[in-house]
Amino acid sequence: MKLVRTCTLCILAYCHFYIDSAIAQEATPPLPEADIIRSMKKVVEEANDGKQTTESILDKRTEGLKEANVNPFSISQYRQNYLLPVTYITSPNPLSVDGLTEENIDRFEAKYQISVNMPVFLKDDGASGVFFAMTLKSYWQVYNSESSKPFRENNYEPEVYYQWQTDWDVLGYRINRFDIGINHQSNGQNGLKSRSWNRIYATALFSDVNSLYYVKAWYRLPEE
Repeated sequence: MKLVRTCTLCILAYCHFYIDSAIAQEATPPLPEADIIRSMKKVVEEANDGKQTTESILDKRTEGLKEANVNPFSISQYRQNYLLPVTYITSPNPLSVDGLTEENIDRFEAKYQISVNMPVFLKDDGASGVFFAMTLKSYWQVYNSESSKPFRENNYEPEVYYQWQTDWDVLGYRINRFDIGINHQSNGQNGLKSRSWNRIYATALFSDVNSLYYVKAWYRLPEE
């Protein structure tokens, strides 16, 4: 009899504890959202609200490029354009030009680069869209009168890329844009003189009021 009473009391106590635990679980409010998740949501919302809160060193250039893009007769600068009247090459390659040899090649030469782009398709913002670009880099034996001042080498690099103008303000920086594209570089020669490659690439450009930062990753496509 005592054993039965003891078992009955234990069962009642266990049921009472289980019911109290279930009520406590139902009454417990949901855990507050983690601070890091709230911070990330806030950053994303501020980045996409369309309000510019961060000044960028590229603001004036971006506005100028937008105006140029909508002009059908406009061609814009792409990479750096420069002219170096005098450069010194320690080991120039004479094989690219007939008549150049190790004896008559000049180690002093000029070097220049011309790089331009133009839109093929533009979105409504005047900055995002598909672009075509062309870059020419030349090495000119301009001081080599003995060999009739030849161009020792010309590199041609056409490319097609999609530009996404984001202009996000994140943590005091302006994420200006992302690009993804494909480019080809060749020296325009054939046979043993030929040299070329093809790449796909992705870039990111971000800045603040005093600096800009450029990140690029690429993959060289296999060749036969």
